[in-house]
Order: sequence, then structure tokens, then C-alpha cells
Amino acid sequence: MKEILPIVMNTSFEKLAVIDDYSSLIWTTRYYTTGDFELCVPVSQTNISLFVQGNYLMREDDENVGIIENLKIQRNEDGEELLIVTGRFLQSILARRIVGQQTTVSGKISDCINSLLNQNIINPSIVARQISNFVLGSYEINTNIKAQYTGKNLLDVVSDICETYGLGFKVTLNSSNQFVFSLYQGVDRTYDQDTVPYVIFSDKYDNLLSSEYEENYEDIATAVLVAGELDTGHVGAVGIRRSCGNVVRNLRVRFRWGNGGNVAARFKGRARYDLGDHEYGGALCV
Repeated sequence: MKEILPIVMNTSFEKLAVIDDYSSLIWTTRYYTTGDFELCVPVSQTNISLFVQGNYLMREDDENVGIIENLKIQRNEDGEELLIVTGRFLQSILARRIVGQQTTVSGKISDCINSLLNQNIINPSIVARQISNFVLGSYEINTNIKAQYTGKNLLDVVSDICETYGLGFKVTLNSSNQFVFSLYQGVDRTYDQDTVPYVIFSDKYDNLLSSEYEENYEDIATAVLVAGELDTGHVGAVGIRRSCGNVVRNLRVRFRWGNGGNVAARFKGRARYDLGDHEYGGALCV
């Protein structure tokens, strides 16, 4: 296996050093949103001067480029001091901008996202918001959408659209030191399709490095105090609970039942109302 040698660049994209002395490198590519990285190197004056917030970290074998955002010095059990360098990939540039004005987009996803990027990064009405070396790649996604955004973080907007419609996006660095934004459609290899062979991750196939299973009951609620409008116009409350032995965890919600009904009519004046699983879930989703 070829050795991975990260390269540090300054904010002018000049290569400063090839890093061959490091204890670990985690390089995580994500589909719907920005990827991230973590690099652990020995603490030295050279490394402290190289790994400056805003500098870039790249690899010859990968198209992603990381932006150094966080630095931490940690001492391990052997007394060795490590500089832990973390950050996100170039997609995170979108997080530096919001949708500055109320914007309605309609049409092809690619056209809508291009419009948002043009208005808020490439050619904004406020020149100070422009990132001059940010450009659009060549792509087309024909699925139509219609949405309106005001003040929302641009990375969140693009990530939400991509996750909703199963798209990926990336920002890469070209030979002219431009940030190139691209949308792409990945290949669905899940069990839910039968067009292409699906991918299985299993101990049986020896393709799992590690696995983790977790059960978490921290935020579970088994009893709800529902507050809503009464026939008199006042606000009343009634308890809803699902049978769960002696373990009761409370949650308070406020809403009005659909079809013009109200809490009093729904529960016929009861102080407590026991629901089955289906009705309980329906009540919480109103």
C-alpha cells in the first residue's frame, strides 16, 4: 500500500511542506455535506508554524482539500505531546455565507443551486461577500424543485437539498487555484434497488474495520401533557400516556387537534387518556 503523505499549503496555495512524520490521519469523505479530517503530528516549532488556521491540507491521491480550522495540543500516556489538526473540506466554504435575501428558487435542482451560489458567493449584490475564485463546474440534475429561503446558512441549504434528493456535491481545487463546485448523482447500491449489484458490509466478507451498536433512552418520552384550546377559548391540558410500568418520562406539547377539534372534545373531559402505539404516535405527530 502506497504511503499517504499529506501536503500543507498556505492561503496562496503555495506548497509549504510534505508531512512524513505523523501518528495518524483520518480523512472522511461525505456525500450530502462537507467531509472532514484529523491529523496528529508531534509538537515542534516547525509544525506549529506550518499548521496555521486557514492553511490547506491536501493529498496527491485524493481530490479533496482540507481547510485547517482547529488546533489542539494533547499529551498521550507516554508523555509525548501531539498537535491535533482538524478541519473540514472545501465544501465548508459554503458555510461562510447565508442566503442574504428572501430567495425563491424553482426549476431544475442544478439551476436552483447555481442561482443560490451566484447570488451569495460568485456574484452577490454586496461585493464584499464575493469569493472571486469560486466557480461552477459542468453538471445538470433535471429533477425539479420549488423552495424559498431567507437567512439560512448556504451549506445547510445545499446539504438539505442533496440529502432530500439523493445527490452529492463537492468543491475541488483546480490547476488555476479555483474552487470548483460540482453536483453529482451517486450509484444506489442498497437493498432497495435491483438495477446494480448491492454492496454488503459484513464480518463475513471481512470488509468491516470496526462496528458499534448503541441503545439510547436519554430523550425518550412515555407520557405527554397536551395543552390546547378549549371550547371556551381558554387553554386546557390533558395527559396522554402509554402503558410502561413504573417508568414514566414526561413531555409537554402544545397543539390543536385537526379538523377544528380541540383537546376537551377529543378527550371527553378525561384527566388521563391511555393510547395504543398507533394512536400515541399519531398524537405526537400532529
